[in-house]
Amino acid sequence: MLSQDAYEAMLGIEEKLPLSPEKMADGLNITIFPYDEDDVSKNVASFVYELRGALEELKVNIVPYEKSLYTVPLFKTVRRFLAIIVNNFLFLFFQVAGKETNRIFINWAVLINLLRRRRIKPGIAVIAVGEGVDGKLPIDYTSSFRQTLVATVLDKPKHISRESTFHEHFDTSMELFAKNMTNVVLAVDEQTWTVYNFNASHPTYERGKRFKEHVLYAFISKAAAPMQPQRLKDFEIIKKPFNINNELYTRLIEDFKNSGRIFERIGLYPKGKKIDDLPFRNTYYQWIGKIHLDHRSGMSYGFLAWQLPTSISIMKKLEEVSDKIRDDLKDDDYAFDADGNLHILMNIPSQGLYVIAVPIVTVLTQRSGCDKTNFIPDKDLLQMGIKNGRMFMQTPGGTSIPQDYRPSFDTKVILAHSLGNAIAASVLKTFNPNSEYVKQVEENGVAISHWHGYINPEYIPKGWYVHGYGNPHVACSTPQSAIFGIDGKLNALNKAMVTKKEFKGDIHIEPHHGTNINFPTLTKLANYFEDNTESVSLGNAYFKEQ
Repeated sequence: MLSQDAYEAMLGIEEKLPLSPEKMADGLNITIFPYDEDDVSKNVASFVYELRGALEELKVNIVPYEKSLYTVPLFKTVRRFLAIIVNNFLFLFFQVAGKETNRIFINWAVLINLLRRRRIKPGIAVIAVGEGVDGKLPIDYTSSFRQTLVATVLDKPKHISRESTFHEHFDTSMELFAKNMTNVVLAVDEQTWTVYNFNASHPTYERGKRFKEHVLYAFISKAAAPMQPQRLKDFEIIKKPFNINNELYTRLIEDFKNSGRIFERIGLYPKGKKIDDLPFRNTYYQWIGKIHLDHRSGMSYGFLAWQLPTSISIMKKLEEVSDKIRDDLKDDDYAFDADGNLHILMNIPSQGLYVIAVPIVTVLTQRSGCDKTNFIPDKDLLQMGIKNGRMFMQTPGGTSIPQDYRPSFDTKVILAHSLGNAIAASVLKTFNPNSEYVKQVEENGVAISHWHGYINPEYIPKGWYVHGYGNPHVACSTPQSAIFGIDGKLNALNKAMVTKKEFKGDIHIEPHHGTNINFPTLTKLANYFEDNTESVSLGNAYFKEQ
């Protein structure tokens, strides 16, 4: 409904993103890490041959390994060396002081690795073949842990079959990620291949059947849009703490707790993983894992959030706005006014062109890695929001931020849905002021939840619109997911207005990832699922491949 540029401005996304799998393929650079065919199985070797052929047909740029390397500037090598020294010093300091720390001591032998200055250029994805050996994995040759995606082709573990449960796949994938220091695993046997990534999904395909199409949607989309969890430095930290004991927060916390007990019975939120419990081969790899996750102590899957009651913007006809904004909107559908406030231009069905000042939204959610269904309010809650494309964060302790206090992996998706809710309510308030949805957004707020599974299509609540089935399978925490979420919501609103049907909310499907849903309260959603035992599940039971 809006341009990609408008969404990127609203969400504070600075880079130009490829959104279609074809554009992702066209801009993707991949190198194949050197390997000896005698060291891998026939299934793995043949799959890599087929994969390379499919990538070439899809116009992915295959970079010869030697050409993927460059000499890392000396200052970067020195900076990483100093980071390890500081890390070890702080680890020892906390040990002597008897204080808890999520830091680990890095073996001094690791420093020898830093002398290897010929490394893979940032932005080139790497395909590793087989398990490799310590000290000679692709991660030992990368120059950027965040900007180099590693995908590893491995033999499928013998205990994995078509009958394997979500939890068997989940536990297996996490072990494979840590052991092989990889972002994606392509697990193959003679007849099938399975894609594992941090979405906790496990799409499995028959070898040779629609292979190129599956590579395009299930692999390239992950290689071109790797997981990028938000870091603390991405936020403006508000110094003043928020008071979890006031009337509003008390109500929301009670809803978190009530729904949590029900969600736990249903089993939609699996127990998370602590980074320190994963089978890394050595402390250096464990340290890299923590850097990649912005020093999170663990990962939990899914989120529960509450968009706080939001002040809805008053829509204006295009001819009613200032000359400056109107001039800026001649060629674009978004513009900033003299005070830095963001405005968007929307074509409302049967009504014409209207301008909306993008509302400020604020969300109460839980920190990354906490137990979503059994949380501690003053330790696990955080408040975040977005204003004119800039994210902000507020904690119960002000600027005193614990080491493991980090925002959700899905921060951008949460904020995208919140912005979409506020914009949708602004539109409805102008043309359908008696809408229940408007009252909900303005007076009560909106409960937003995400789990790694899907709703049975036969149990979609009346008034909710489903979107996203045909989107590429991007990883969690990607900015692409955020754009798909808000664009799908506004298109669903458009459909409701064209058909003159009530809009109560939306269900955002993230293929081979999970579901985001907006609902009046978390407890009402949990009760709905519990009362309808076949309405929801973890994993892909209710997902239909497009």
